[in-house]
Amino acid sequence: MPATSKLGSSRSNGARPGVKKREAEVIEAAITIFHERGYSETSVEEIASALGILKGSLYYYIDSKEDLLFAIVRDVHEDVQRLLAEALSDESGSPLERLRRYVRIQTEYNARNIPKISVYYDDLARLSSDRMVEIREARRAAERSIRTLIVAAQEAGEIPASIDPRLASHGLFATVNWVYRWFHEGGSIGPEELAEFTADYAIFGLTGPRST
Repeated sequence: MPATSKLGSSRSNGARPGVKKREAEVIEAAITIFHERGYSETSVEEIASALGILKGSLYYYIDSKEDLLFAIVRDVHEDVQRLLAEALSDESGSPLERLRRYVRIQTEYNARNIPKISVYYDDLARLSSDRMVEIREARRAAERSIRTLIVAAQEAGEIPASIDPRLASHGLFATVNWVYRWFHEGGSIGPEELAEFTADYAIFGLTGPRST
């Protein structure tokens, strides 16, 4: 049975807007401190202090520190599912156009949410095994969607049939996701410019010339 958490349950149980707002503030505080100090080095007391509340008050929203990490990871996957749906819903474009759209919007999302994405990739493995099962399934679902789109692009003659869809999908996700390791807002390029470049780069990697 998938693990549950008090945090985030208000999304579906009709809780007051004030409760939802406070939950969002709790998650944002955890993202900031986990990103700055690391999950292992952060205490529940530090997060409560950042929120201006007592440790006991924070336990109204969580049962453990892991609940905070799980909420962050779960939020990332919900956002990924939304971005995938947004990219794939417009079937007027070709499979390759929809694939490029996904790479662009996912890259921009990652670039605008570096702390959150960093916590996800740096601390994901610290989740308990039952929660990891849920997250791995969500990741596999996203990967299947992209592989299906790559196959559709091959069938449409947009991507060479010789390319392994599984290998291509792994390479595509690696290109998009690794942005969090080096991109910093306020530099010489912004999230939108980075997204356009990454989309062009990734698609050329699937369609560009290759030796025989």
